[in-house]
Parts: sequence; structure tokens; C-alpha cells
Amino acid sequence: MNIKKLRLERGWSQQQLADISGVSGRTIQRIENGANAGLDSQNALAAAFGLSLSDLQLKLSSYAKQDAAETMEEQVNNLHWKGFFIHLAVYMAVISWIAALSHMMDWSSDGVLWAALVWANMLLLHLLKLINKSEADDQ
Repeated sequence: MNIKKLRLERGWSQQQLADISGVSGRTIQRIENGANAGLDSQNALAAAFGLSLSDLQLKLSSYAKQDAAETMEEQVNNLHWKGFFIHLAVYMAVISWIAALSHMMDWSSDGVLWAALVWANMLLLHLLKLINKSEADDQ
């Protein structure tokens, strides 16, 4: 149950919710930390929020779905950043390998420089895309 979110929407402290509902403050703490609430506690909390028990359960279920969607969005965002750092690591490894090979084979370093610059620009575009997406998500 996500009673905490509902409590904070009302601007109540845990003690205020305990006083209004008649449920002990310790029980409120346990419920907010993930413990299952007994039927009596659920009924008392529903009454405190001015909801029927089924409406309270529906509201808490919608909060759970929102939390799951936010968690999924964070995981996807983390994967995008992970992809960028993999891209960066591959860039560093490949350009270093090409530079070493160029040095050993006495090739002109111009090709390595151009490859490094073009790829660096792609990395920069990748980074800017992630930053813009992060800023858009924050708004």
C-alpha cells in the first residue's frame, strides 16, 4: 500500500494520520514501509481519507502502477546512458588500436585523426541527444 503518497497529498504527518484514523503511529510507519495492513486498519485509513475501502484500494493500485511506470522509465533512461558509455569505450579502444596500428605500419596519421574527429562528433551528438532527452523528461 502506498499510504504515504496519499498522506503527503493531504499534507499530513504520520502522527496526524494516526490521530485522524485511530491507527497507531507505529502501525502507520509499518504500513508505509511495506507491511500489509489488516482489514481494520484499512477501513480506518479509508475513513480518514474520506474514501470507501474499495476506492482506497483503487487509488493505491493506481499509485502502484504509476510507480512501476516511473521505475521502468528510469531503467530505460539508465540503459540509454549505459549505451553512451559503451559507445565511448568502444571509440577509445578502436581509435587507440587504429593509432597503434598506424604507428607500427608507418601510415599517415591524417586518416586516424579524421576517423577520430568524425567519430568524436558522433559521440557528441549522442551525448547531446541524451542531455536534451533528460531535460525534456524533467519538464
